[in-house]
Amino acid sequence: MKFRVTLTVALATLALTSCGSSSQSGTPTGSAAGTSSAPTSTKASKDELVAWVDKVCGVTIQSIAPMEQEPALDTKNLTTMKTQFVDYLQKASDSLGKGVTDLEPFKQGPSKDSEKYVTSHTETLTKLKTTLDSSIEKVKASDPKNPQKFATDIQLVGTEISSAGLVASSSIGVLVEKDLADAEKQAANCQKRK
Repeated sequence: MKFRVTLTVALATLALTSCGSSSQSGTPTGSAAGTSSAPTSTKASKDELVAWVDKVCGVTIQSIAPMEQEPALDTKNLTTMKTQFVDYLQKASDSLGKGVTDLEPFKQGPSKDSEKYVTSHTETLTKLKTTLDSSIEKVKASDPKNPQKFATDIQLVGTEISSAGLVASSSIGVLVEKDLADAEKQAANCQKRK
């Protein structure tokens, strides 16, 4: 699963400029909400598995979407830029938190590995949210009246978010049963992140 965290790196560069200075099987992603399928005690059909996996990936895609959007920032006014950046990070964090909640019902899915698969998505969203929440506090504490220090702080935040995205991208895969792994390969939402 790949994340477009390069926007945050671009943002850090903007701040500096304005201041004058899987072989693994499970590769989740997400965006659509829905209900879980049949309980794990019954054998799910191939179509049921694909539909379920697609929904899980859909939730993840939707949850990450605000983080991947480029924020509108006023680079000529660092105080305004700080407020805009905090708002952007908060919106992204809230979306990740909603994704964690929305994934919970999917743990009772059609595969014996449903819970393990959903847990890998949940852990990824949670790690990203933790990083964003920490970043929000750092940006809030940064003083735009000290442009050089502010630019450095924003750059560090951008680097941390970018690193968290890379770690999440590489760790979202989870070893699952072949039928679930095959379903993921056919699920449109999951394939958006390949």
